[in-house]
Amino acid sequence: MSVWVLVFIVLVGGLFALKILYLGSIAAVLPVTKGALFVSTSGLRIKAFLDAVPMQPQKTLHPASGRHGDPIYIYQLPEACGP
Repeated sequence: MSVWVLVFIVLVGGLFALKILYLGSIAAVLPVTKGALFVSTSGLRIKAFLDAVPMQPQKTLHPASGRHGDPIYIYQLPEACGP
């Protein structure tokens, strides 16, 4: 068998093993994430949200602290937007 055929088979096998490892890591974190992997929110959607929801100072954004003491802001929807 030619050397290039052997190299090709080893490369394809290595890529297949990496793909199986990747799929295994996803399967391992699914119980933790409850099926939702991280998907970033686009800037266009954030801008549309901020344009659509009235943002009055001191009424909707409340400073708080996160789980590790990180500063976060809690957004409270106005009464009219609730169910």
